[in-house]
Order: sequence, then structure tokens, then C-alpha cells
Amino acid sequence: MMIVLMGMSGLGYAQFGSQSKGSSDKTSMSVEKVKIEGELRALPEMGSATKDRPAYVLKVLRATSAEGRELESLRGTMLRLGNSEQSRRLVRLIRPGEKVIVKGHLHQEEKTLEVMSFKKARQPESRGSGTRIRGSGTK
Repeated sequence: MMIVLMGMSGLGYAQFGSQSKGSSDKTSMSVEKVKIEGELRALPEMGSATKDRPAYVLKVLRATSAEGRELESLRGTMLRLGNSEQSRRLVRLIRPGEKVIVKGHLHQEEKTLEVMSFKKARQPESRGSGTRIRGSGTK
């Protein structure tokens, strides 16, 4: 009887291994390389590890895949920033409300963005008001 149980446990192990392999393929398919132009937002109501600091998210204004295809379904969504060194750096250097361009990996089920690199989005250049200030020129 013991031999039968040992034989069945080996069969169960083989089945478990094949199921495990199939499920890991599904999770790897849900990660996509993206380039996102968005606005950094601080959401205190989402909470975080400490109550005095807000949770940071990126509101998507424009998203493209690594192949350059537009990802219209992401426009307007809020993506949580993953817990990585680049994400923490982004939060330190970019103020909430500022626009930023982020390259990273999007975890679609979790709506989480792992930041690989980022830069401030280019703001339209100001041409000034056109008024001259008295006394600013040389005589």
C-alpha cells in the first residue's frame, strides 16, 4: 500500500509542476514595456506605509507600447508606481502636478508601473509678457 501512495505522490507532483509552469506563462504575458506621458499625483486618501505621506500615482495622458503602438485604453487611468529605486527617485525629483515621461514595465492586472527611466515633460516655452521694465536698460 505504501508503494501505491508513493507512486501517486509522484504523479501529483508531475501534474503540479506542469500547472505551475502554465500559470507562470500567463503572468509574464501581463507585463509590457511602455512609454507613458503623464501627470504625477499625490493621493492621500489611498494611504501608504505612513499616514502623513500620500500614495503617488501617475495619471496617464498618453501611452505607447515598446513597438510604438498607441495604448488608448490606458488614457485617463491612474497607475501606481512600483516600489523601486527609480520610482522613489521620481517622487523625490518631480512635484505633484508636473508632467513626466516614464519608460518602464506595466503590470496590467495590478495597474502598477515599474519605472525604469524618466524625464520631465517639456513645457511650452514662455515668450514673456512683452512689457519692458523701466530702468533695466543701459544708458
